[in-house]
Amino acid sequence: MNTVEKLNKKDIEKLFYGLCVAMAEMKNSHEAAELLRDLLSYSEVKMVAKRLKIAELVLIGKTYEEIREILKVGYGKIARVHEWLNLSGEGYRRAIKRLKEKSREEKDPKPEAYSWGAIKRKYPMYY
Repeated sequence: MNTVEKLNKKDIEKLFYGLCVAMAEMKNSHEAAELLRDLLSYSEVKMVAKRLKIAELVLIGKTYEEIREILKVGYGKIARVHEWLNLSGEGYRRAIKRLKEKSREEKDPKPEAYSWGAIKRKYPMYY
């Protein structure tokens, strides 16, 4: 019987680094969005985007109840993101800072090309 070997931690770190390099090499946010659309399912995108928004709301002082009502997430997910912010969270903080800077520069940070309707039209077999 042929068993599939699991990747070791070093191999996973190499794959992760490759993903990071690929994201960093995108020329603009449109290219990055295309890459993420190809890599992630709708539910994965939703999960990652919600985590980032939870971090933003925690950092501006929203309560767990307010966050729960805004994003329709459980207290456990909020607590995990909050705990990660307490342990490290530099990636969250940097991303949120840059998003705020970018939104000041752009009037509409979410053009139609990035909407789920546009994604579903472009990739109808996946949805």
